[in-house]
Amino acid sequence: ELENLNICKTQIQELPITFIKLKTLDISQTSITTIPNYPELVKLYCNYSKIKELNNNLINIEILSIHSCIYLKCDPIPPTYIKLKYLYASDNWDIMIDFSKLKQLESLVISRSTVTKYLDSLENLSYLCIDEIKNSDTNFLRGSYPKLKRLSMVASSVRKLPTGLIKLESLYAYFSKLEELPPDMLSLKYLYIENTGITKLPNSYKNHKFTYISMDNQDEEENEVVNFHDDSPKITTVCNCNNRTTKSRFFQKLKQILSIF
Repeated sequence: ELENLNICKTQIQELPITFIKLKTLDISQTSITTIPNYPELVKLYCNYSKIKELNNNLINIEILSIHSCIYLKCDPIPPTYIKLKYLYASDNWDIMIDFSKLKQLESLVISRSTVTKYLDSLENLSYLCIDEIKNSDTNFLRGSYPKLKRLSMVASSVRKLPTGLIKLESLYAYFSKLEELPPDMLSLKYLYIENTGITKLPNSYKNHKFTYISMDNQDEEENEVVNFHDDSPKITTVCNCNNRTTKSRFFQKLKQILSIF
């Protein structure tokens, strides 16, 4: 029986109830508003669709993508989605997600959203993207995220990070309102903190080996190279991102860095 169905960008407006063995479904950019009971469905993609409500009976969902689903209700994730591991929900300005029930999440993208609840402890989260997030509580990240390795918070309103991010390897926070770094993020390899409130690193980072670091240079000298370890092949770059040429080179470098993931 049919296990994978992709009807993205089609004119189909209703799904049959007979696809009970379906495991992957993509209804992106369609006018479909509801999804039947597909008990074995694991992957669901609804990006830019007219979906209004997610089916409570899809209890095996592990991957859910709801980018820019403007017709969804305020709290769209049913409490029965306890197996959910990957949630992509950017460009949803009016939804409010209760993260307390999503304890199995490993990857979460909620960029360009207005989130009114703080992010609860997510013990299995390894990747978090909150780019351009607008939140009334600037201490949005309050919980415990012991497995978090990559955090992107570009142009976000978050001002403070919690301690305990001991496995974090990559932090992309340029143009955010971040004011300081926790002293215990000593697994960091890639650090991007241009145009933030951060003017210096904690003392605990003095002898830390970064692969690449870029932050505002208070001395106004372009591309100053700082070697924290003379015997280390790794290079740390501090740049003045108020300079257009430097900024251009920075984004070129960022593109190279991101290409390895």
